[in-house]
Amino acid sequence: PVVVGAVYSATGEWRGILIALIASAVLMGAVGIRAAKSTFIDDELAAAMR
Repeated sequence: PVVVGAVYSATGEWRGILIALIASAVLMGAVGIRAAKSTFIDDELAAAMR
């Protein structure tokens, strides 16, 4: 919140802040989808031992 307020005070507009927030939300969503991938540790270990 402090950084957002400082950026708004410096620029006087919300456009840059909103673009950065949307970009970070998209990035977190992509990482979350990747992290939630259905895998099992046993499968990864078996593949590594081959």
